[in-house]
Amino acid sequence: MAEKTGRKGRKLNVKAIKQVIVCFMGALTAFGSALTGISAQVAFAPMLTWMLGFAEAKARATALLFSVVAAAGCVVVGLAGVYGRLGMHDAAAFAGQFILMALVLAIGGIVGVTLMSAALVVTGTADRLAARGPYRIFQSVGVIVGLFVLERTTHASAWEPAELARLNSGYWVFLIAMSAGAAARLLSLTSGLLLVPALYYLCAFPLASAVLMSLSVAVIAAIPPILRYYSEGEMDREYMRWLVVGAGIGGVAGGYVLVTAPARPLLLLFGVVTMFLCARELARTA
Repeated sequence: MAEKTGRKGRKLNVKAIKQVIVCFMGALTAFGSALTGISAQVAFAPMLTWMLGFAEAKARATALLFSVVAAAGCVVVGLAGVYGRLGMHDAAAFAGQFILMALVLAIGGIVGVTLMSAALVVTGTADRLAARGPYRIFQSVGVIVGLFVLERTTHASAWEPAELARLNSGYWVFLIAMSAGAAARLLSLTSGLLLVPALYYLCAFPLASAVLMSLSVAVIAAIPPILRYYSEGEMDREYMRWLVVGAGIGGVAGGYVLVTAPARPLLLLFGVVTMFLCARELARTA
């Protein structure tokens, strides 16, 4: 029943309250995704399950569309912010490089996921890797990635990422994206968790560029499954408009902050969010 009676006889619109909560939580999640480059789907799908009681498939499908809206909002505003700081010539050069690298990353990631999926099927190890034991080990890798980023950010040891700027080329970026895609498929981790540190530490991309590229890859890779989910009717229609509003607000706000904030606090946030998401999965499977 959508309405309940309060103390003074007023009827509470429970559905409207849920819509506002969903919109607020969506905006908060999208904001965090925009600052870290980690797809909002991995964080928001479980929220839809415990907040609204969605089945796992419905939550995953709805959260995927939500994450695309959040990522697209961040990328558009983030790129606009970068363009505004560059001259016409530099902005055009940056746009060309960004589009090229985003496509290379997307293709490399898709190739890596496809090859790893085929290898798991051929070797018959897909089901064994999805078991609780291996899954918990793989999530522990995510915790290690978070710890690594935190350690690098606090300058606990000397290693200058710019020394590896020679890897900032299409060939190496493709290999890194393919490796990250294969590892993400094998370890059951979201690709942004591996891709952002790889682009920042191994290719010496600016952090904002690494995050925007990671989110661009997430948008491109999500198009086929979104079309499939939509045709199969898996996505929720009742709360979708509120999810889109929250995703748009959070993504746009995050994109603005991303290109104006210094890298250090964003890296700290990435490390903490990564550890939290993976620790949550470890607790869920305990």
